[in-house]
Amino acid sequence: MIDVSVIIPVFNDLKAIKLTLEALKKQTYPKDKFEIIIVDNGSTDGTFEWLSQQKGIILLQEINYLNSPYSARNRGIEIANGAIIALLDSTCVPNLDWLEKGVKFFHTNQDDLFGGNVIFNFEEKITAAKVYDSITNIQMERIIKERNVAVTANLWIKKHVFNEIGLFVEGIRSGEDIAWTGRCTSQGYQLGYCEHCITYKFARDTKALLKKRFRTGKGAPRIWKTQDTYREKLKHPFKKLFPPRPGYIKKILKRNRDIKYTPLLIIRIYLIAYLARIISFCGNISGCLCLWAQTKRGKKNKDEDNTGFISKTEN
Repeated sequence: MIDVSVIIPVFNDLKAIKLTLEALKKQTYPKDKFEIIIVDNGSTDGTFEWLSQQKGIILLQEINYLNSPYSARNRGIEIANGAIIALLDSTCVPNLDWLEKGVKFFHTNQDDLFGGNVIFNFEEKITAAKVYDSITNIQMERIIKERNVAVTANLWIKKHVFNEIGLFVEGIRSGEDIAWTGRCTSQGYQLGYCEHCITYKFARDTKALLKKRFRTGKGAPRIWKTQDTYREKLKHPFKKLFPPRPGYIKKILKRNRDIKYTPLLIIRIYLIAYLARIISFCGNISGCLCLWAQTKRGKKNKDEDNTGFISKTEN
């Protein structure tokens, strides 16, 4: 009997998925108690071909909604046999006791879903972009305790929650994990945090960090609308055009006290932070325009439907 279905979306991440899969195959949890479902989202770097040759995994493809990790996750959830769904990113390498700790947490707590600990891997090279990524993205414990939401880098959910809440919205590129877990907690489902359920995530370089910032910035307006805070939040993006306050940088640096912050590194982090704010602002504007276009298109379709209905009635 399968207890846990581990679901991993992957897109052009051959190097990372090899490490992730290797760690999963070495788990201390009984091998016959969990399954590994990997969903390729249109890779072109040989990832799918390599995965096709691997044993002990279930390999799917999501080709209708390319660039949507949430649609890829949906395909895995639809066929999952486990009572527990463990969502893992392809760039996350779990501890060898990851599954054991996660299952134990559910057995000893009443939570319906929980986020695990995500520790960033700098790959022996500390850069300003990697440090900034590690102290601003996937702060699992903080966003669970402060906002009662979580992200999918290390997210565990009892499958019945998906049956009751529904799957992720199809075709979304970024932010649907925050929106979906927000829907869960707003309807009374309990979200917890497990410090000892650990995965290690590769920190992003400058290019990847800025792409992430634009993507999340673009996805933010949809979340604002879902949470009915669109008008309020729309006032704030313009503040991102101004340099961050030194106090803000000092505050976020405290999130990782293991790093030795030299004056030069702090200056570089400050510059990366300012650039990331500007890119995020550009993403916000793009997201607002997309949302406006969708709303206008939906209104036009509704008007056309109404016109057709009236015409038919008169006849």
